[in-house]
Amino acid sequence: MRDEANPAPAVSVILPTYNRAYCIRRAIDSVLTQTFTDFELIILDDGSTDDTESVVKSYDDPRIVFIRDAKNRGQTVRLNEGIRAARSALIAFQDSDDEWLPTKLEKQVAAMRRLPDEVGVVYTDKWRHEPGREKYHWKSPHNMPEDGIIFDRALDDAVYNIGPQSVLIRRRCFEEVGNFDERITKSNDLEMFIRISQKFRFCHIPEPLVNYFVSGDTMSATLSEGKGIGAVELILEKFRADIERNPPLLAKRAYWIGSYHMRDGDTKKGRAFLWTAVKAQPGNPRYLAGWLLSQMGRPIYRAAYRLAK
Repeated sequence: MRDEANPAPAVSVILPTYNRAYCIRRAIDSVLTQTFTDFELIILDDGSTDDTESVVKSYDDPRIVFIRDAKNRGQTVRLNEGIRAARSALIAFQDSDDEWLPTKLEKQVAAMRRLPDEVGVVYTDKWRHEPGREKYHWKSPHNMPEDGIIFDRALDDAVYNIGPQSVLIRRRCFEEVGNFDERITKSNDLEMFIRISQKFRFCHIPEPLVNYFVSGDTMSATLSEGKGIGAVELILEKFRADIERNPPLLAKRAYWIGSYHMRDGDTKKGRAFLWTAVKAQPGNPRYLAGWLLSQMGRPIYRAAYRLAK
């Protein structure tokens, strides 16, 4: 039932957090100081054991909705909890260690309002901040409404590195394709964007409107260390029937997973994935060489990999 006394805002911003008392104020402030002001900010504390709750409760802003659970259940669970709690037709996500530039929501909402309903996602570029180097313009993949449905390209990295903190998404997208897959704790946004790309179009604003900070506990950092390999495998299996229609893509994905396992994971799985790459593209010398090296054991594979780099 519609609440006339408390109408839904234009945008629901979902911000899950865990033990980020040291930096969450930056993320919250960047949302509250947006030039577009018709939003609610749903902060979901995933069982933090630091002072996160105190930091959030120090704000006196009626747009903030604070949901805390003493149990740590993971980011993906909290994202879905936020979607269920959201009251708006447009949904944005903020990471608790990142920062929006002031006009981010204004520009995205304006774009969404002038675009047809079949456009489900509007996203921006980012300023990427890494320890020990100058910030740089992190360009997202360029997808526009006139490209139509980009599902085939989304399977091959067309939605990779968009980033949840840079998107504005119509609620209809979740209603039609479902919420985040709670089996996936890393790369949950990539899997979601692939599913959305089956039914909706994307629109890229080629302007960095997010400050993205890379630190040791960010999702991208843990994925680059190999801790997200299970998510990559699960994504491959979920869309395998579609990927198998594109043998070069199947080979590329299988080789990437197999090579990781040969270096740092399960060698049996590594050899199996590398053989899948060979079967998908038997004429590719790189895949054949990788599989042959895998038969010689992990130390030799690692040494050859280091030399190839």
